[in-house]
Amino acid sequence: MAFLRRSATTAVLFALHLLLVTASVASSPSSLPEQQQDDMPALLHLKRALTSGAGDALRQWSPESGAHHCSWPGVTCDARSGRVVALALGGRLGGELSPAVARLTELKALSFPSAGLRGEIPPHLWRLRRLQVLNLAGNSLRGRLPATFPEGLKSLDLSGNRLSGSIPPALGSCAALRRLRLSSNSLDGTIPPRIGELARLRVLDLSRNRLTGGVPPELLHCTGLVRMDLSGNLLHGRLPSGLVELKSLKFLSLSGNNFSGEVPVDLRNNKLSEEETTAAAVNAVDAVSPVHVVTAHSVTGELLPVSPIPTIIRQLTEIRLGTSNGSTSSSGSNGQGKSRFSPMLKLEPPLTYEAVVHATGNFNASNCIGNGGFGPTYRAEVAPGVLVAIKKLAIGKQHGDKEFQAEVRILGQCRHPHLVTLLGYNISESEMFLIYNYLPGGNLERFIQERGKRPISWRRLHKIALDVARALAYMHDECVPRILHRDVKPNNILLDNECNAYLSDFGLASYGVVLLELISDKKALDPSFSPYGNGFNIVSWAVRLIQRGRVREFFIEGLWEKAPHDDLVEFLNLAVRCTQESLASRPTMKHVVRRLRELRPPSY
Repeated sequence: MAFLRRSATTAVLFALHLLLVTASVASSPSSLPEQQQDDMPALLHLKRALTSGAGDALRQWSPESGAHHCSWPGVTCDARSGRVVALALGGRLGGELSPAVARLTELKALSFPSAGLRGEIPPHLWRLRRLQVLNLAGNSLRGRLPATFPEGLKSLDLSGNRLSGSIPPALGSCAALRRLRLSSNSLDGTIPPRIGELARLRVLDLSRNRLTGGVPPELLHCTGLVRMDLSGNLLHGRLPSGLVELKSLKFLSLSGNNFSGEVPVDLRNNKLSEEETTAAAVNAVDAVSPVHVVTAHSVTGELLPVSPIPTIIRQLTEIRLGTSNGSTSSSGSNGQGKSRFSPMLKLEPPLTYEAVVHATGNFNASNCIGNGGFGPTYRAEVAPGVLVAIKKLAIGKQHGDKEFQAEVRILGQCRHPHLVTLLGYNISESEMFLIYNYLPGGNLERFIQERGKRPISWRRLHKIALDVARALAYMHDECVPRILHRDVKPNNILLDNECNAYLSDFGLASYGVVLLELISDKKALDPSFSPYGNGFNIVSWAVRLIQRGRVREFFIEGLWEKAPHDDLVEFLNLAVRCTQESLASRPTMKHVVRRLRELRPPSY
């Protein structure tokens, strides 16, 4: 699961791993040549620019501390030369990246993920000829990518910023590049065919940009690719049939584009494993023989597939080809008059309205697996081995049709590993429903009710909290338009068999309350609160115990012994802050994600 859950700690460890082959942490200051104090001014310039918005976050970076700059937090020096070869800091720093960083001419790794950086990447940074690792993911950096790159670059991660312009073809000159992540920016233009020259490339993530054109067949030359994500762009045309030849591929996501045609992809001979299983095994179903993956269509007229659910063999981590914006209109055979039914499953026989209704037992209560703010959700086997979830919307409400179309539009724009995936929908004068990927783990409400049957795991509880926080942070800050989820409650958080959490529905409650229910044995309005009078709830109880110094009593039995006490108390305080009535007093979801990462159990 760690493949998709990168954190500041992971980035730091990866950077140091690449460097320790040729360098080690510097020895004591007295063993370093006196002339190698030249890097200190550059570090101090860097500190001043970084901490313009971060207070004393780097207070140990100071000549007055008496410590050699090679022993400052986040600084790694070469043992022989004493030159700075790596800078790696996690957590919020703020400010900008100073051009002075280019004075660190021996720098091999720079890793400041999710550091709150703004402004542009200094142009001279790209002239650091020894640079091998650059990780500035999750900041607010603007500007364009450079025309040239350090040729020794092995890992480039600029995902989750605000970069614009096109992807430079010069990236093809970085022969050593293994990881290229440029997702969640505003990059446009086409995918440079020269990326196909990167013979060592293992990870290519260009998702959630504005890329146009087709998938260049030259990418098939990257035969070592393990992960390729091109989802959430404006790509079109036919996919290269040679995708079948990428024997190392474990994750392929092409959803949210406008591909056409049909590409048979037989992946049964791939040497695949589950060691890098993703958190979002959405859309995944057992393979049928032969295995066919069909690209998305954008069509109108007779009932035709908008896009398929991908078929996938058991060993394959994930393939996602997702949805396009097409839809179909026809006269419903169900006697409902004019209707619109848009399936996204390529099946034999083809998926129809009647097949969906039949699979739910005509929406029989025995197939109901939950209720959300818009109506009940049903489990349905629409074809042998193909399970989906059908959410039937209550249309008796005022503006029900508008609510339905709003959710379809929102879900069509939301693409995140921890949001449920929309697979199709139906709309008519008397009935509306959505088709989602089915998650067999049930919802968080049931998980909380039944957790007495399994050992308490701080790692699992923390992971669920972080999964949901990431989804909310995406909706609040990355999704365009930004979305405020209005119904965060255990019933609307779904789980798969690995306890990966997925957010569903759109309504009105509190993420903070979910956290409190997750780590206690109380419900939001637990019957045990009745002696305290009306209005007393789980938040009141948490605040009461915190104020009286009795926080241990809040946690579910056994959890206090399973996790660091300071981490549990900080988790509790964070949950309470999320419930503040004043929006100004609540932390942003980005802050929540960052703080939860810092509280991450070591076994992740």
